[in-house]
Amino acid sequence: MKKSINILFGNDLKDLGYKMSTVNHFEKKYKNYIYCIDRDISDFLLLRLLVSNSFGETKCIESKFIPDLSTYSINEFLNIINETENAYSTLIKEISK
Repeated sequence: MKKSINILFGNDLKDLGYKMSTVNHFEKKYKNYIYCIDRDISDFLLLRLLVSNSFGETKCIESKFIPDLSTYSINEFLNIINETENAYSTLIKEISK
């Protein structure tokens, strides 16, 4: 049985400012953007950047799949999250110009 994101990295994600919606879904909000971390059945990590409009609707503007989630150490996982957040921040700045 595969372990959930919460069991594998939940406390570390909470330390980074993420909130757990379900055991395999974490979110972090920045302005009208949402960083999402999901895990699917096949042990893939899905990282997404969503934008929310004034009606509360969301649209995915960037996504990234990472295979074999449970094989990563905590440091490797946190590096992936930090690199992705930095890339998303750069993208948000480009969009906002």
